[in-house]
Amino acid sequence: MATDLERTEELFAFLQGVVPDGYQIPDTKVPQLNEEQAWTVIWYLGNLYWRVTDHVERCDVCGDLYDSESEGTCFDSGGPPYHFCDACENGPEAVTKQRQERAARKRKLKRLARARREFPKQKDGQDGIEYSECPACGAEEEFAPRLDDEDIAREAANTEVKD
Repeated sequence: MATDLERTEELFAFLQGVVPDGYQIPDTKVPQLNEEQAWTVIWYLGNLYWRVTDHVERCDVCGDLYDSESEGTCFDSGGPPYHFCDACENGPEAVTKQRQERAARKRKLKRLARARREFPKQKDGQDGIEYSECPACGAEEEFAPRLDDEDIAREAANTEVKD
């Protein structure tokens, strides 16, 4: 039985005009999409109808399809590229993206620490979300989860940006 990756690769090729073995389809009925169009169709079907697996991704560097449950990396922040297959995840594009991710995480931790110092703790929500009141205007700010100074220092040390 074919894996999700193999079936998705077959669909990807079919959308670009390659008829799978065992099928008789007139040439005038075979789709002739380019790679980007074919991938957009697969992405759309996977996200809207869930008939196509959602764990097969396309590498934004080389264009290969890969099973994200067993290989590759995905970075969801910033601009493209987002998805990297195993062959590209140690390349210059992925290294740059990793640095951007670490820098963004460090900035977020610093903002959280600064907000914690500026807005004294007032009450805890039952869902674990902390609410703090601004002493100047009385507006509530939401912070989740609340980190103590040791947690913030530990996270900052683990996300140090190296150029």
